[in-house]
Amino acid sequence: MFGDKFVTGSRVLLILTAGYLATACTALLDSLMNMTGHHAANARITAAVLVLKLPPVCFAVACWGIAGAAFASAAATIIGRRWNWTYVRRTLDIDGTILGWFHR
Repeated sequence: MFGDKFVTGSRVLLILTAGYLATACTALLDSLMNMTGHHAANARITAAVLVLKLPPVCFAVACWGIAGAAFASAAATIIGRRWNWTYVRRTLDIDGTILGWFHR
């Protein structure tokens, strides 16, 4: 229905979906950190993830093209979300994920 370009790009979209799913499951962490006075830590984590994301993405593009870039980007996003979750869990003792709601 959408053509050949969509079929070749669907693999990249599936890879990126993993990163977006991690972000969706932990979307409240950023707001929680900002509203509880941990905004500086949130900014540091975000900046560190950005700095750490650049070299792997550049390397992945050179080696595997756009699919490699998607994988490196999704992996960095998942690592960053895990970092935020760990910080909130240790400092605020809150499980800020969607799955944490089911443990009540």
